Amino acid sequence: MLSLFRLFILLVLMLISLSCSDSKPDKLLLSLSDDFNTSYVDTNRDIQIRVYANFDDGSQEEVSDVLEWSSSNASLATVSKGLVHTSSQEGDVVISYKTAESKEDTTPVFEKSYPLSIKNLTLESIKLSKTSLSLYEKESEHLYAMGLFEGNVSLDITQDCEWSSSDTTVSSVDNAGESKGVVHAVAEGSATITAASGGVSASADVVVKKLEYKGLEVDNNDTSFNVEQSIELQVSAIGSDGSRVILSSDALEFTSSDSEIVSLNENNATAVAKGEATITITLKSNTELTTTVLLRVEQDQYVRLFKNGKEVTLPFIDAQEYDALPKEDDTFILKAVGLEYSVSNLSVTDFAGNALSIYEGYFDGLREGDTLPVGVEVPFTLVKKGTSKEFHFSFTVNDAFHNLFSQKYKERD
Repeated sequence: MLSLFRLFILLVLMLISLSCSDSKPDKLLLSLSDDFNTSYVDTNRDIQIRVYANFDDGSQEEVSDVLEWSSSNASLATVSKGLVHTSSQEGDVVISYKTAESKEDTTPVFEKSYPLSIKNLTLESIKLSKTSLSLYEKESEHLYAMGLFEGNVSLDITQDCEWSSSDTTVSSVDNAGESKGVVHAVAEGSATITAASGGVSASADVVVKKLEYKGLEVDNNDTSFNVEQSIELQVSAIGSDGSRVILSSDALEFTSSDSEIVSLNENNATAVAKGEATITITLKSNTELTTTVLLRVEQDQYVRLFKNGKEVTLPFIDAQEYDALPKEDDTFILKAVGLEYSVSNLSVTDFAGNALSIYEGYFDGLREGDTLPVGVEVPFTLVKKGTSKEFHFSFTVNDAFHNLFSQKYKERD
């Protein structure tokens, strides 16, 4: 049996990593809870059981979709991500969830069972989580539907309902998948959202307010780059309510103060020559809203380095040690910009600095003294041979900074 401390650590790590993407590592899980409090369910229904993780900062996040669910009798009811689908048969079934078992022990961290009696119940009414919504354009909100059945039975039937909007040009509503019941504000006006099941329905009034933009802001933090490199400019509109909306490039007009320094293809800025250029961004639908960003082109003579098609910076020493050997398909590319450079001090050693022979490791495609012609891509790979378990590949480029390529790999024990 795991110790209580280890059990708690496993539980925290698992549920924080599996729950919603905005979970922070400093949150501690206190408990799991749910809002399911009935032992009766209707036949031919989709019933949602929602399970929540409760954290020490007071926050709560639904984790129904990351739990392992099971049914004691699939002919009566099936379950996936907490969504229970009952058949037309009456009978008793147990729906259960548990967290993933640890690698060292078969004891689940959390588990719970729901004994259910499936009966042919009569749906008397539907109650929505809200009866009125006030949204700005492009906002969304999830409505949930509670079915009220005979015998004072309440069930979440959000997935079982048919959702519709009286005016989809004002507000639409999702009617399929896990987003069923999500209301989207489209344009200014009023609409009615309806959830219906078995001849019973409930509605919510939606008022969509026009979102007026009061300003534009460039979201990029890095505004410096080098010749041949590109920056994709991201721009947000600041709404009258203080909200931020990321705008698509086709909603904006981009102009450069000097296209011989920075050229533009919509919101993609490419460095052409060393210097500075001001990019002016204008909202097409309201030309009075503009903003600017100063882009600096720092270098026009340097060496570019790519790993597996993605550009990385020299000196390439950010990942000093790996716990696995270099992959055979890891490909590097060097490319000189503006000036011809050469490669020197090629070295393959162990971590103590002892040289390894060519029969143990070498650079494939790169040799001592190789030149890097301007504008030519020079590919190379790192090759491991022999029995050594430590490899330190390195070389220098004779640019003004004598930039270093340095990668360490250690075979797993």
